Amino acid sequence: MNEESTLWRAARAALALCVVGACAAAPRAQPGREPADALRGMVQAERDFSARSAREGVRDAFLAFLADDGILFRPRPVDGKEFTRSRPSPPVTLTWRPARAAISCMGDLGFTSGPFVARPRDGGEVGHGYYFTIWRKQVDGSWKFVLDVGTTGSPSADSVPDWAPGGELACGTPGGSEDELRRADAGFADAWTHAGPASALAAWGDPRVWLARAGARPTEGVDAAAQVAGREPGRASWTPTAAHVSADGTLGYVYGAYTRSAPNGQHAGNYVRVWRRTAQGWRLLLDVVNARPTPAARAPTADPAPLLAREAGRR
Repeated sequence: MNEESTLWRAARAALALCVVGACAAAPRAQPGREPADALRGMVQAERDFSARSAREGVRDAFLAFLADDGILFRPRPVDGKEFTRSRPSPPVTLTWRPARAAISCMGDLGFTSGPFVARPRDGGEVGHGYYFTIWRKQVDGSWKFVLDVGTTGSPSADSVPDWAPGGELACGTPGGSEDELRRADAGFADAWTHAGPASALAAWGDPRVWLARAGARPTEGVDAAAQVAGREPGRASWTPTAAHVSADGTLGYVYGAYTRSAPNGQHAGNYVRVWRRTAQGWRLLLDVVNARPTPAARAPTADPAPLLAREAGRR
């Protein structure tokens, strides 16, 4: 995680953070704290994931780091391990690096994002994009990812710095529920449809919200996101598939399907939104859309095997 290229794609993004011990022990968040060991551990898992992909191939890396219930978009949500086991590793060298990271106050759920590069082994065109991956801590203390989506077609991001501790958002406000998160997501979608993206983002967006679309680097901030979203033609609607929140209710995500009716026809795809709960309610940290290709865009005899494991939409 399409209106993007055939061989690649990737998943992850945004920001939010706090201390595991402090948040677990206290009923409310403690802002202004340094990153917890859990955040560093999650980021290190991301780096290990990329290193294994470069060393052993995309398929083996995905099987090693996918949670048992992890999903991929192919083009709709599928069982990630089952899908990956049934296909050979794509003929590319795929690497990526985290530039943003966030975690729940208890340190059990988080996400990472940054640029990826896909280099076909036959010397073909090099692909660039951004991944957005959601991670969950396992009972044995390891990190596995539960959702992976991304955008492609963006320019090279060599100038984007790697993630480093510092500058994260204050810990969120505990107590959020899945139902509450679903209502927030529905309220945001309704405001977008009836009042426009600028109004929806002003009402629901975190000041450092990321908006990710194909062909460009993600934007940061409500105003920048509203400018990009305002240029999208047609009327959009969203149908959520699932919502999940961290154990303490400070971080959550929703994914599902979207459609957009535009002058040039109907568009469809997947969406993923990551939310942070504040004293004012849930605030949007990430909005990423991954369009599915139209039937006419697919070759009738296309072999699904060469798919990049990070591709979140095509096929």
